[in-house]
Formats: sequence, structure tokens, C-alpha cells
Amino acid sequence: MACAGQPTCTYQASAAGAVVVQATLTETRVLAARNTGATGAHVKITADSTTLTYGDTTVFRVTVPGAPDSSWTVTGYQFASLGLQQTAALLAVRGYSERSTRTGQRIVAFGAPVIGPTNDRTARESDVESVSQARKQRPVHFRDAEHECDGATSTRCFDDPQDTGYEIVTALVDGISQRDSVLVTVLRPPALVVRCTPATVVRGDSVICTIGLSDSTLQFAVDSLAAQAAADMSVLEIGLQAPGQLPAGRLDTLQGVAVTNTSLTALATLTWNGRRLSLRASARFEVAKRPRELQPYIMTLSAHFMGPGRTTAYPSYATGGGTLGLYESGTPRFDLITVSTVQSGPNSGLTYVRTMPGVPESKVWITDALTSGSRWYDAHPIVRGPLDPSGTPLCTRDKIDLLRMEVGRHEGLTSATKSHYGVQQAFMTQWNLAKVMGARVIQVPADSAHARMSEEFRMEWLRFWKQLDVLQSKFDSVDTPASFARLGGCSIYPE
Repeated sequence: MACAGQPTCTYQASAAGAVVVQATLTETRVLAARNTGATGAHVKITADSTTLTYGDTTVFRVTVPGAPDSSWTVTGYQFASLGLQQTAALLAVRGYSERSTRTGQRIVAFGAPVIGPTNDRTARESDVESVSQARKQRPVHFRDAEHECDGATSTRCFDDPQDTGYEIVTALVDGISQRDSVLVTVLRPPALVVRCTPATVVRGDSVICTIGLSDSTLQFAVDSLAAQAAADMSVLEIGLQAPGQLPAGRLDTLQGVAVTNTSLTALATLTWNGRRLSLRASARFEVAKRPRELQPYIMTLSAHFMGPGRTTAYPSYATGGGTLGLYESGTPRFDLITVSTVQSGPNSGLTYVRTMPGVPESKVWITDALTSGSRWYDAHPIVRGPLDPSGTPLCTRDKIDLLRMEVGRHEGLTSATKSHYGVQQAFMTQWNLAKVMGARVIQVPADSAHARMSEEFRMEWLRFWKQLDVLQSKFDSVDTPASFARLGGCSIYPE
């Protein structure tokens, strides 16, 4: 455009006439396309009200002064927001349009100013909610206009512009397309703004949430304040103390420890332009895991040899075989878990885990029968030859020495991956109780919080152990036969 950037310019649209656009930093005024018909008449659009409060509706009326009704017809309406760039405004007058989310021909407001995005809901969402109910109840028939302007071709239509801008009408006058526009100023109500910073906070660190108005010159009242906090597969409702009436420019601030993903919702009321408004806004913050929650909750001590314990002293056919080794996992002291209850802020009243007790060492028992010098050990030959009662060659003593190493490895004395100790360690890494319990939050009276969390820990351990027991049984069914197979097919039973 030859005069782009100038406050006033003339654009030659066609030989029949010109389009004049006046532009400033805050307004782009579309005048009229002076394409006159044979009668010399031109289409004209007026609004019953050119200043509206956001959510209000006005009627637009179209006439062609000096022309008979039979010589002209409306072909459509468009709306151009003041956020349009100068070129877009000219295109709107010339007939170009962009589809909006609405069904009709509505010009998109390029670069329309809005309150900057935050981690909370935008001011526009808050505005819309404050009047959404009234808009839903708007009658289909508005005064003497039966149709919304979007898609209408009648001489009267109603519209509820969302922003200040121009309603543009297109009409055929004596077979020639003409345009005219009328400026409508929309007064938007203030927005309730809720913000929480940081948007992502490490569990146990502080979060600050503020509630205020986009217009700092108005006083308002926060009537309700509540938080919805994530807890496992449920949501905990946290009722917070609403501050009530706040002076102009004042922010209500909530600060405290953050322990779980939370949404904070505020309801406020104020008087604006003689109207009583109810506003609603929300903000959300996410809670990240602490470093120790990312580390596996596993056994840090090797299994400890405890002696023979409840193993079989003299395995034989008569005793139906016997238990050569046993493995027992250490169980944490559930009562040693430490907790803390949040005293202020959006997570007020929630209790979370501060530290968890470690896992005691596991215990392994191996029968003394496998030890050199025992009566059972000495009953085996040094060299291959003697048979057991079933006629199978007896294992030699070097095979019993191998068996003792296999039993120790199988139970976990060497911390081998293929052992009961290794199976538990792998499953603890997968389950990661530090992550599970680290994210656990409860909402109970502070004096019973520790006992409740200890019980939560115990129940989680039992769920873990129940599944671990299945894995240990599967390991036994595979590894025990493999250990005996390494003996070469001899019998370990001397009698």
C-alpha cells in the first residue's frame, strides 16, 4: 500500500470510487465504499446503541436513503475488530473476510490486545464466564430484529460484539455492491486474575498465589476461595479462608508449602458501571518430585548369613527331602516414617511424607548338613561309586560343596541378580516406594496424621510384598531345578 503507516490515506479501489481509511494507534475507522448506483443512493448502517457493555446486544439497521426498497438488498454482514491491521480493514471493506469460530462472516482481529498469558486462566475466560449465563438466556427475538447478523440478509439484525470494532454491511444497490460500517464501542468488565508462582514447584518448596483484578482502580470482594488437590486417584477439596472485601489495587496472597498438583479457584463480586458482577478465575500449579523420590527405594545392605535356622539338619528320603536354605527380607519400621502438615497456603491442612526409613538387611539361613564335618556331609563318598536307596549314584563331596555355593547364591548371600535377594531388589526398583509414598498426601487432623501415614506405608508395603511373593515362587520353580541339574544327575540323599 502506497500510504501504509500514514494516519490517513486514500486507496483506489476501482474506477467507480475510492475507499478512505483513517487509522491511529488505537483505532482503524472504516468509512464507506462510495460505489453509488444508478439512483446515486448509498447503503447506510446504524446501531441502536453504539456503546455497549460486554455481553450486551444491539440492533443494526440498514437503509438506502433515496432508493426504493425494490432497488436494493442486503447480502451479508461482517464484523471487524479494532485489533485489525490497516490492510485487513481495507480488505474487509473490499469484500475479503476470514472465517472465525462463529458460523458467520466475522473478520479475525489480528493482534488484538489481550492480557498476557500466565499459568492461570486468561482474563477473557473470566470475562466470558461472568456474563455467560445472561448470554445463554438471550431471547431469539431481540426487539424487532429476528436474526443474528452472522449469516443474515435482512435489513435488521442483532449482534453482541465481543470487542470494539465495526459492523460492516454489504448490499446490492441497483446491481452494484456497496459497503458501509458503524463503529461499536464495547466496554469490557474487569477480569478476576488468579496467579500461582512458580508454575512448577518442587514438593516441599514454597508457592505463592495471588488474587486480584485486572483493573487496579476498583475494589472488590473475594467471597469464596477453594483448592482442589490431587491425591492418588482422587481429589481433595481444601476450603480456604476468603479475605472478603479488598480495597482498590490490593492483592490477596496465599503462601505456603506445595505438596501436590493443585487448582486454586476464587469467586469474587464487584460493582462495575452500575452492575453487580460475579467473577470466577482459577490458577494451577504442578508439583515436581524431590530428588530422593527419583532415587530407587532399595536394600542398601547385603543379605546376612544367620546359620541353619529352620532348615533341615539331615535331608533324606525318610524326611521327604528337606529345606536346604531360606531367605527372609527385612521389613521397614513403618512407624519411623516422618511427616509434615502444611500450615498455610493453597495446600493448607495436607500432610505429606518428609522421610522414609530404610530397609533392614535381609537374612539367609543354610543348613549345616552342607558343611564339611557334618554327619550328612560325611555320608557322601569322596569318589563316585556308592548308590542311594533308589539305585542312583550318590553325589560326591565336591558336588555337595558345589551345592552349598548354589544354595547360598540362590538365597542371596552373594547379592546375585539370580537370587531371592536379586528378585526383590529388582522389584523394589520397579515399584519404587520412595516415589509412591513421596507423592502420598492425606487430609486428616494433624494429631493423627503420623499414625495414618504409617498405616498407609504399611498397606503399600503389603501390596508390594504380595506381588513380590508371586515373583519369588516363579523364581524358585525355575532356579531350584537348575541348581540341582548342575550336580550332574547324582543323588544327594545318602539314606
